[in-house]
Amino acid sequence: MSRIEVVRRFYDAVERSDLAGVLSCLAENVVWHGPSPLVPAGRVYHGLSDLKSRWLGDFLEIYPEYWARPKEYVESEDLVIAIGEHGARISGVLTAMPMAHIWRVHGGKIVGARFFTDTAGMIEALNRSAFPVTPSGQQQVDLPRWSVSQLSSGGFAPVPPSQRSRP
Repeated sequence: MSRIEVVRRFYDAVERSDLAGVLSCLAENVVWHGPSPLVPAGRVYHGLSDLKSRWLGDFLEIYPEYWARPKEYVESEDLVIAIGEHGARISGVLTAMPMAHIWRVHGGKIVGARFFTDTAGMIEALNRSAFPVTPSGQQQVDLPRWSVSQLSSGGFAPVPPSQRSRP
């Protein structure tokens, strides 16, 4: 399978809302760079377990109807760049903005990801929603953090506040 096919498989799983399919594209040691620490779920995450425990719950809580539609793929050595549009329904409001996602692929798995988007547009959309952010990027509300407890059954369990990590 080519590197572009691996990345396409990831986006196909996103389009189907297939969480197991999304996670199956990622290597255990994946390094995931969100678009900016100024937005929720926008930090750097190290490893699949970090993504599952810290990123996934925040992302699904804030962007439950996320979509990404690459229009162009560019491949160079172990990198694939996907250029297109992505968005979400945030508190009932549909958002859409340009995206450039850079993927590093080894051995048929995604080992690195870096996301570029209209961060100011994301902050504006979040501030019109139930998930406002401050200029420092900290959320103004204490969202629950979720961890994946049973991927096979799709169950999620909340992480108690005492065990939540904040940067």
